[in-house]
This record gives sequence, structure tokens and C-alpha cells, in this order.
Amino acid sequence: MPPLPPTPCKFTGCPGLSRDGSGWCLKHKAHGETKKRKAQKKYQKRRGSSSSRGYGAEWRRIRKAKLTLNPLCEECAQNGCVSRATTVHHRDHDPHNNEDSNLMSMCRECHEIAHGRKRK
Repeated sequence: MPPLPPTPCKFTGCPGLSRDGSGWCLKHKAHGETKKRKAQKKYQKRRGSSSSRGYGAEWRRIRKAKLTLNPLCEECAQNGCVSRATTVHHRDHDPHNNEDSNLMSMCRECHEIAHGRKRK
């Protein structure tokens, strides 16, 4: 595979070129990585813990029971496929509504599609 063509550095006012596809020249590469880490840390702090979002010990118990009863992806089964379920989806997107009728065993791919993070 041929090397990527150099691109201008993302650091404002820097005349350097990025040669590895990261968008940062050698001088500013550490700056870009630090910026990314700070943004991730800020996001995690704002997001809160899994327990505060409704996924504590009780949820883990409910999830385990649901996957034991329905080990196959229910969405795939409706489409004529067979795949192992790894997640439990809340149909109404409310993590506090753990009624059995609201829960659905899903494989990761179907769960990503259900939340709009991936296309069919």
C-alpha cells in the first residue's frame, strides 16, 4: 500500500505536515493526543457512572436472567437468522423500566442498529 500523502497540521498556524494520517505534525502530535484524552475524560465525567444511569447490581441480575432465558438475538430471529445475544435492550429506551415485556435479548450488531449507531 502506498504511503499517505502529507496533510497540513491541525495545530492552528503550524506550517508542518502530518505524514502518518493522524492530522498532527511530529511537533504537535502529543498535543493532539492530550486534547483527545481531555475530551474523553470530560465526557465520562458528564456521563456519570453506570449505576447512576440505571445499570447497577439489580440491572446486572435482570440482564443475566434475561440472557439465560433467551440466549439468542430476538431481532435476528425475526429476520430468519440465528446469533447469540450479548446485550439486553429496553424497547422504550428507559433503563429504569425493567418489565419483562420491555426487555429484548439482542446481539451487539442489532443493538447498535436499534440505537442508530450503525446502519443496516
